[in-house]
Amino acid sequence: GVIFVGHIPHGFYETEMRSFFSQFGKVTRVRLSRSKKTGNSKGYAYVEFEDVDVAEIAAETMNNYLMFERLLKCELLPSDKLHPALFHGSHRSFSKPKASSLSIDRHNSVK
Repeated sequence: GVIFVGHIPHGFYETEMRSFFSQFGKVTRVRLSRSKKTGNSKGYAYVEFEDVDVAEIAAETMNNYLMFERLLKCELLPSDKLHPALFHGSHRSFSKPKASSLSIDRHNSVK
């Protein structure tokens, strides 16, 4: 089962999320949405649990949970609504693009 987690506070990233949600059951995958340009969190994530019942309990428990002065929004996603590439690259840690390569690409682009 997969849950959507919204309104994530700053500093609550993949490793913290995995360890926090493991109190409910086995977490198989975590995908935190990040900006491609800056690498900062966009404030929402998807957490996949091994068992659907555990995911449902976690979503109910964590919905409107106050964490670091932010109310988390959690909901269980139906399996037919999940995109096949939702967790693509979730096993890798995020590496921010180098500013020098971004400026080179911007300079060399056709105007």
